[in-house]
Amino acid sequence: GRLPAPTFLRRSKAMSSVDRSRVLSSLRPSFNFQQRQQNQFVRRGAQARTVFSVYAISPVRVKSILLMRLVEGFRARKYGQNTSDHDKISVMLTVPLEFGIVMHYEFSYVASPFYNVLVGSAHVKIELSGDPDFIQSVKNDFINHQVGQVRDQGTISQRISAQLCKFMRWIRKEDAFDSYLTPREWNLQLQPGSNFLRRLGAMSSVQRHRHFDVDSSIEVVCVGGDPFSNQESLLSEFIQEENGENELFEAVSKFSTQTIIDRECYIKQLRSSRRDLVMYCIVNVKRSSEAARLFSVTLEFFGCQDERERIAIVQDLKDKLLSCAFIVLLPRRVGRYLHMLKQRKAGSVERSQSFLHRAHWTLTKDDDLIAVICQRRRSSIGNFMLLDSSTNHALLGKFVSSKALVQGRERSSLNLVLYHIRATSMRDHVFVDIYMETERGYVNPFNFSPRFPTKPMFYEFFERVKRRDEECSLALRSRRRLLSVFGTTNVTASDTHEAYTGEDQEEDISRLLVYASSTTKYLRFFKAGAGAANDALATLTTESILYSAFSGITNIAELKIDPEQSVGTCKEGTWFLIRHDNHTLSFLHLALLEEALDVRSGDGQVFRQLTFHTVYSADLYQTKDDFDDGDEEEDGEEEHAEHLGVTEFAERIERNHAKNYASALYLALRSNADDSAVVEQFDSDDFDFATSSCLDLVKVTDVYVSSTSSLEGDNEDTTATGLSLSALVLSMFEPVPVGRSIDSSGSYYFYYKGNETNTDEQLVDCHPSGQDRIHDLTVPYAGTMSIVGEDSPHENLSPLKNDDDVMSFSSEEETDDGQLALMGDLARSTSADTSQVDSSMWSVDPPVLVRFLLDGREASTKELAETRSSSSLSVFITVFRNCPADTPGRAVPGNSYRLPKIHSAVALRMANELKSFVAEQQLERLRQVGSQISEIDLRSALYQLSLLESKRVASSQLSLEFFVPGKDDLVSASAPTGNEKSLDNFFTLLCSEIGKQKTIKLKTITEGSGDFLVVSEGNSPLPFWCFIQLQKGLGRILINVHHPGGFDRATEVAARTTAAIKQVCRRVNQILLLESLHRTRNASYMLIKEDDDAKTAGNVRKNTDDENGEDSHRHGDRHPHHRRRQLPGEFACPVKFQRSFFLFHRCSRKTAVMALESKVLHNFAVSNRRGLFVYKDADSHVFYMRLSSFANADGSEGILLLVHGAEMPGPSITTELCRLLERMLFSISLEALSSVLTKNPFYPLLPVDIGFVREFESKWIAITESDESILTAPRENIRTYEFPDGVDPMLVLMYFRQNICGSGFFHHLNEADVEPSDSDSDIPNGGQDTSGDDDNEKAGIVLPFDKSHFSLFYNNSPSQVDPHYQPVSTLTKRGDEYRKKSGTGIALVDIELLDKDGSRVEAIRTGSGQEKNVHPDRINYSLELLRMKRIGEGASAVPTLAFCNHRVCIRIVNTLLDAKILQSWIELSLNQALVGFRIESVLIASTSSSSASPIHPS
Repeated sequence: GRLPAPTFLRRSKAMSSVDRSRVLSSLRPSFNFQQRQQNQFVRRGAQARTVFSVYAISPVRVKSILLMRLVEGFRARKYGQNTSDHDKISVMLTVPLEFGIVMHYEFSYVASPFYNVLVGSAHVKIELSGDPDFIQSVKNDFINHQVGQVRDQGTISQRISAQLCKFMRWIRKEDAFDSYLTPREWNLQLQPGSNFLRRLGAMSSVQRHRHFDVDSSIEVVCVGGDPFSNQESLLSEFIQEENGENELFEAVSKFSTQTIIDRECYIKQLRSSRRDLVMYCIVNVKRSSEAARLFSVTLEFFGCQDERERIAIVQDLKDKLLSCAFIVLLPRRVGRYLHMLKQRKAGSVERSQSFLHRAHWTLTKDDDLIAVICQRRRSSIGNFMLLDSSTNHALLGKFVSSKALVQGRERSSLNLVLYHIRATSMRDHVFVDIYMETERGYVNPFNFSPRFPTKPMFYEFFERVKRRDEECSLALRSRRRLLSVFGTTNVTASDTHEAYTGEDQEEDISRLLVYASSTTKYLRFFKAGAGAANDALATLTTESILYSAFSGITNIAELKIDPEQSVGTCKEGTWFLIRHDNHTLSFLHLALLEEALDVRSGDGQVFRQLTFHTVYSADLYQTKDDFDDGDEEEDGEEEHAEHLGVTEFAERIERNHAKNYASALYLALRSNADDSAVVEQFDSDDFDFATSSCLDLVKVTDVYVSSTSSLEGDNEDTTATGLSLSALVLSMFEPVPVGRSIDSSGSYYFYYKGNETNTDEQLVDCHPSGQDRIHDLTVPYAGTMSIVGEDSPHENLSPLKNDDDVMSFSSEEETDDGQLALMGDLARSTSADTSQVDSSMWSVDPPVLVRFLLDGREASTKELAETRSSSSLSVFITVFRNCPADTPGRAVPGNSYRLPKIHSAVALRMANELKSFVAEQQLERLRQVGSQISEIDLRSALYQLSLLESKRVASSQLSLEFFVPGKDDLVSASAPTGNEKSLDNFFTLLCSEIGKQKTIKLKTITEGSGDFLVVSEGNSPLPFWCFIQLQKGLGRILINVHHPGGFDRATEVAARTTAAIKQVCRRVNQILLLESLHRTRNASYMLIKEDDDAKTAGNVRKNTDDENGEDSHRHGDRHPHHRRRQLPGEFACPVKFQRSFFLFHRCSRKTAVMALESKVLHNFAVSNRRGLFVYKDADSHVFYMRLSSFANADGSEGILLLVHGAEMPGPSITTELCRLLERMLFSISLEALSSVLTKNPFYPLLPVDIGFVREFESKWIAITESDESILTAPRENIRTYEFPDGVDPMLVLMYFRQNICGSGFFHHLNEADVEPSDSDSDIPNGGQDTSGDDDNEKAGIVLPFDKSHFSLFYNNSPSQVDPHYQPVSTLTKRGDEYRKKSGTGIALVDIELLDKDGSRVEAIRTGSGQEKNVHPDRINYSLELLRMKRIGEGASAVPTLAFCNHRVCIRIVNTLLDAKILQSWIELSLNQALVGFRIESVLIASTSSSSASPIHPS
């Protein structure tokens, strides 16, 4: 039980002998001395031990800790109770190491009172004894944790010390981990993602071995699914793809309590007693590295010591695994055998192990060989288990029961058999190896003597499996060679050295027939006298079989085997190869000769056999058990007697055979003229079978054959009508010879004898104009309808859905049931949607057979010729009857049919011939009715027009294209738009505009239908028939004209009508473009060119609607973002209105245009065109506008407004918008002038500037006269004030000018044409001498009053103060309030001095000296003397104080300011000047007196 020496001491190979001797000498003394030291150490006992670690662990299972120490090599030196307590025990364990070092492990245990005696807590102490110096160095390293530093470097003693420290720490760590693995209670330990589960999942293999007991390991195999199954087979949806892995992990998960690592590790909580800690086991699932389907399941127990309980838990897991459908428990482990096979070289004939028998052979390589062998060996042969597989190999295994005599008693045993098949890429071979455990008594199982009673079991197994594998390989080789005719399989080089001839195909068919199951069908053929009908039927049958190869449903090929050569048990005939899927093949045999089967049919009919020989790839391996004594098949063998594809294909051939039968009859009839095998007559049963099994009669037309030749009513009977009718029928058809009607003139069926090669040309010949017919209008009293074929030039009745090979009568438009009910039997029988034709169906044209009904009775050629009275003639044509199998995936009405091209051509020609004459006479009669013709007669005329030959009708069509905003392009009206509402709006607008146009006079046939008729003036007969029809479903307009003057006259009328309709369509698209422009603010390139900006808008277009007609037809570069060739600006609208505006010279043209666009028109701006604006007036008419500037020869400038649209603009543009623009121009000009004066208030204004300001108010009122608030606002532009008595008016006005000009808003007005006065003239002295006496000084001087010195202007934007008048600002708080309330703009202030009579004062005396009655010691002024009196204010009749004889008139020339506020401001300044004058007078008086006295105002 002692462990080997530690690895750090076993370094004999790494250390040299010198190093080893040095270590030994350093670690231990001589032997005697060492032995003596050890003896002394033993005697001293614990005194020489050094403590390294002391720790406690709780809870702990004492048995687990002690067993772990014993496994590590510790042995008990001392144990027992160290106290009198029974629940305490102490154990001393030691392990001697080399060089005299001993490790001591002291374990003091105390049992828990709550659990059993084996559960409790422990105190552990780890000590070392030995050389004190070395022990001390080890302790230093242990304390300093220097293990990592000396692991790879340092001395040998240091390395040994590091290993000892590591070992002691590991012991302590594992003790703590064992306690951690033993929780007292589960609580949240088993919650997903808990720390406990994560720690269990991170355990190492060493920890699992030390802490857990491995009880059992189970091996299982997942046997579900088939990795070689073909996913393209018909039963692929039912193939089980689950191999059993999910089932395995699900079963383990159900067995376990919680998952530690998904699909790898699980934990199961075990039941524990109340006095024990928790117990559990860990379940590990691991996939084998040698076999992908082999898994090992291992159970590791913790705390569970009861063997019976462990066995029960393992059995429970086995039961759950046994209940799984795709899981097999192996009776014993096979992993070691698989490991032996992995070590073996491929292709070697030597034995891998002596106890395994082995045999091998080689097969021909095939892609399906491994799959076939594996499928059969897993299912019906041997029940092998698939252990591993890939595309190139498969490993299978099973246990075989064998019996042997052991010591005279028969015992049975299970022997392992492994079957390994593999393919290599280097060779065209497949290698097979078989291994089996050694059978008792046979050293070499292949060398046996006949004297033995039985053959060795392995030899029998080898012979049987090899034979079956080789037969399967040859069968698959034949199958692969047959599949090579499709060109879809890989053929090996050995198979392609020669051409694949018919003899080779015959050999391969013969080999595979023995594996095939057969199904026979009987196809009916014609009796004698049918001419070449049987040969034609055989050809059609072959073509119908091969047609499936082209339809893409089934792969079919005709083999090269000689039809006159019999193959196996099959007689002469044609062979076909059918590939249903990757696993199923059928060999189809069509007999060469007919056979009469009276017993089957009872009427002497003849048939040919059609036999299906079907073989499945899995059938190519015999279904015998490998270990059965006989060759009898198992009871559970699966037979592939009939494949689903075979049944479907056989039913399709039987359905097609009836059509082929009828077509062969028709081909034999048409070959009478150029074939030696002339049809004598058909058997009546054969003809009835051909017409009744698959043919239906469809009515072509109904005509009323009249016996009269004029409209006036000639009642004379004549046979000309019948003879003409009979001749017409015989010119196209011949009677069918049937056995019961030898006389062909008495046959009621006729076949078409015309040319069928140029079907398209025949359809065009019926309507050589190449135009489309008029679409189907409801004709209440004309229940007839003509038939048209594919690519037909007219659609007089119904727009048809075309197909490449067949023709449907269904309309492209949504036609209601009521309308179809009025179109006769043919309309009802062809109303179904047959556009989706099943491409997998065999398509053969039905025979062109017709029948005639005369007044409801069948008519032969003779009966048609004898027609004398007026009769109703109905024409019917044969078509194939539809059945649900013909159109899979959708419901097909029983009365819906499809017409091929030849049927359409024949029916159309026949209908036109019968109806053309009647239609033309009816049209002429209705034309005489004139413009008062009723709607019913109009519809009848339109229908009759559709029956005429195209050379009498001039037709033209106009494809409709309308603008779609989302695509910014013209879209065809026939294409789906994704928004049908916009399409309906387009059609509604188009109909409305067609009705409004004045070029041609039209009459609406039905309100809202879009159909119009050109009418004449008054009640005179119609000059011609001209129908304009809007086909919404086809997205076009049809114009059909029938003129009595002939086709040329009709062509002229059609051309004029087409031109008028084109102009209407152009106008409609212009309206749509304008509406889109208004709605999206995004201009289309078709409406406005991208480079057509504001600078080119000055070129004014003429105000005509057709000015852009030529531009729309000119060639140019198309827009790069659109697929259609639409010229940029092709739908540009003409100028409907223009207006020019005067521009003030202070405002630049560019600034004015930008201001108008940004301040007035910005809400109407177009996002992708600069300088373009869109507007919608009150009448919902949309216009787009541009602004441009111009300059006249005289230097004046202006702004031009151009309005484009489809209609004339209303007052909202011509009046309101123009006034708004003009007002904005005035505001812009005013701002420009204000800006000039703000920058330089001394700027001399030109007369034009003065005139602009003086005329501004009158013009502004003129353009805003609709604004009642402006008209009713009071205007206070003129005010007159009277000076009080005793003041000098001139000085007061000077004070006023000085004061108000200091505000920064009022300035002196400088005019450019007025010479500025000198600065001295502001205070004139009149030229008188001032050096005179005092009387002259008191008299003053007389000065002329020049109002230009007092002319001011007001600008709301402040400017610098004129230092000539006032060096600092005099703006008061009251003045600032007036400034804020005054508004924006400029005003001129004219000041005039008047006398008391109101006359202007030309000169005034000023400077007369001190004011009278001024007493410096006392001043007494009333308030009336301190303010100006406004003339017009309410005042008493007798003033209390006298006023002087002068007045001042303040006249304001206003723009946009508030004149009342300005007048208040001026009045305030006048009063301030007056007070200033009074103060100055007092101050002058005070300076002249000897003493000053205070002022006491009263």
